[in-house]
Order: sequence, then C-alpha cells, then structure tokens
Amino acid sequence: MDRKQFLCVCLGATAVGSCSKKASTPTVPPVNLFTFITANLGTDLLTIGSFMQNTTQGAFVERIAIGNTPAAFRALSLRCTHSGCTIAHQASLQEFHCPCHGSKFLQNGQLLQGPAPRNLETFEVRISGNVLTVVG
Repeated sequence: MDRKQFLCVCLGATAVGSCSKKASTPTVPPVNLFTFITANLGTDLLTIGSFMQNTTQGAFVERIAIGNTPAAFRALSLRCTHSGCTIAHQASLQEFHCPCHGSKFLQNGQLLQGPAPRNLETFEVRISGNVLTVVG
C-alpha cells in the first residue's frame, strides 16, 4: 500500500482530496458494549417501582412505566460522579447516597446534594423478546 492509499483508508477521501476507486472505504469498528444487568421480564421487574441492581458492575435498573419497551425502564450507573465511589440505594428514601463524600442523588439520577458535580450517568436499556439487558 502506498502513502496515498494509506491516507485514503485512514483519513477518508475528503481529507486527502481524491482517492482512487481501488482504495477501500474506512470502516468504523463495532462498539463493544458491556452488559451490566440481564433480566427476564416474565419474572423480574413486573411492577412499576420494582428494581434490580448489580453493585459489582455498578448498575441499577428500575421499571418506571407499564409495557416492555426500553422507555418503561430507567438504568443508572451506581458510580458517584464525584470520585467514582459505589453509591448505595436507599429504597425507603428513593435516593442514592455516596458513602465516600456524602453526595446524594434522587432515584431518577438527579443530583440532590454535592460535592458530586452532575447527575448519575445513564445506561442504555435493550429488550429482545422477554429479555431486558442494560448495556453501557
């Protein structure tokens, strides 16, 4: 492969100007998502307000509406946005508390009290058949 072909493959035709038809188009590598939680919607997360968490992987998912669509669930990171400590779910208060520096978050992930600078990160919810998967 000569220099022009290399640049066409790596940077694309628009960055180089003109590439021959023989040059391959650069491809975007697939994104490898990490699975945080998997749930069977036939037996898990059946009622609004029901939740699952995986503190080892740092994820929380809650049913917030009826139906088995991604919009019926909320998935959050259990890592504090201040220093990455694993936060604890306080179900009775519907909050998350950080044991390291005292940050608090509402159950929807919104920052309630710092020193955390922002809301909790959200994860993607995918549903295939009766299987819910939280990925990030």
